[in-house]
This record gives sequence, structure tokens and C-alpha cells, in this order.
Amino acid sequence: MEAFHTKEDLVQAFTESSIGRRQFLKGLVALGVTLVAARVYANAIHPVLAGLASPHHHSYYGDMYYGDDYPPDKPPVNRRPKANAGPDQHLAGVAGGTPATLDGTGSFDPDGDPLTYSWLGAFAGNVASGPSPTVVFSTPGIHWIYLTVDDGRGKFDTDKVKIEVLPASQEELSLVVSGSPSRSGAVPLAGAEVAGDIAVFIAPVFPEADIKRVEFRHNGQRARRENHAPYDFAGGSASAAVMKDTTQWDNGSHYITASIEFRDGTRRGLSGTFTVNN
Repeated sequence: MEAFHTKEDLVQAFTESSIGRRQFLKGLVALGVTLVAARVYANAIHPVLAGLASPHHHSYYGDMYYGDDYPPDKPPVNRRPKANAGPDQHLAGVAGGTPATLDGTGSFDPDGDPLTYSWLGAFAGNVASGPSPTVVFSTPGIHWIYLTVDDGRGKFDTDKVKIEVLPASQEELSLVVSGSPSRSGAVPLAGAEVAGDIAVFIAPVFPEADIKRVEFRHNGQRARRENHAPYDFAGGSASAAVMKDTTQWDNGSHYITASIEFRDGTRRGLSGTFTVNN
């Protein structure tokens, strides 16, 4: 049998019918191709010989290839995409929900396949999609968010990002007193001298702090519990506070406390000692 030094020579001889299938297989084995792979390769060439495909058609069969770009010896491999969930974030809490924009734009597919983005975490709705969705966190604390990117061809990758939501600001909260239902002209309750009708409330009227409830006490006795802003000692609405008639109290020193429970489970107390002088 004629000696063939390259696979290209063998393929050309086989496709020109200069050699038969058996010689073609022996020649491939002599060049280091396994017999199984050689048989697959021979079968792959049959569509060309039979006129069922163009001589310039490229196809992979196992670890064999035929076509006018021959070789490579192996088919291309679908590589795994790389997920990148972006940098960690530290956010100041916002009453009613803290928004955060996630960033998966650093993800990529080495084969250039289009990716789908799936986010999972303890935010409103729990799932989000797209490379840069905006999600909302209802509670402060550390949240781990997971991003999975999928190339649509069976390969995917996952990454995670830490989102720390700080408690909504609590430092500015204070007990104040006003002589008007509109809460205008309020001054700190501590040290105030009051008479007649007064409105005692937590300032600001609509705090950004994520408050769950407030319990007011007067001289140690429970007076009222408020579950929604505005937080008024005697109750009220957004437009007006209910006034407290101080003539029902003795003249002299009094104190009011406000025990605040935040949605993250923390607590804080406010107090103000004042003088009634009717």
C-alpha cells in the first residue's frame, strides 16, 4: 500500500477513490489515529462522496474533522461563562425600603455567547433579572446576593456580592412640644414650661428612621402606643396633632418618655422633663 505521511494526503486519496475504506483506515491508524476514531472519520466523509454535502462543508465527529480547514484535531469546546456580581456595597438605610443597584456588567462569556442574568437574595420579590437591576431592601443588616449567568448552551457560573444596609438614621430623633395642632413652633420638651393645650411628638414628624412602634409614658404611666408616623403623645393625623389639656395635670414637674422600637429589633428611649404652670 502506498505510504501516506499526512492525514491530508489520506483524505484526498480516499475522497478521490484512489484508495478504499480499508486502506484509509489502516493509513489513519499508522498515523496514530485510534481505529474507533478512524471509522468515525471515514463515515463522516461519506456524505461528501455521496454528494449529500458540499466538499467545503465542515463537521466534527468525535475527535475527527473534515472540510477545507482541516485540521484542527478536536472540536471547539463550549467554555463556561464567568459571573461577576460587582463590588460590595454599604448603603445608608432609608425608611420604607433601601434601594440598591446591582452590577453584573463585569460578567462575560469567553465564547461571546449572550448571557442571561438571574439574581437571588433577601430583597423585595427575592428574584431579579438583567445585568443591572435595582432592588429594594426592607431591613438593615448584611445581605448576600447571588448572581447566576447562563450562556444558553448548558454552561453557567455563580458569584455573590455583600450588600450592607445600615439602620436608618436615629440620632436626630427628639421629643418636642408645640402649642399648635399643626405642630408649628415646636421646641425641645426637656426644660420647657407649658400651659393649656400642648402637642408632644417625636421630631422630625416623618422620621427617616425605620420605626416599628413608639410607646409614650407620662410620669411612668403608659399613655399611648403609636404604630405609624407621625408619632404623637396624644394621637393625631398627618395634618394635625391631638392636643393634650395640661390643666388636667398638677402644676409642677412632669416627664414624658418615648420608647422606640425599630424594625431591625433595636430600641431607643427618649425623655423630656418639663414644667406645667397653668
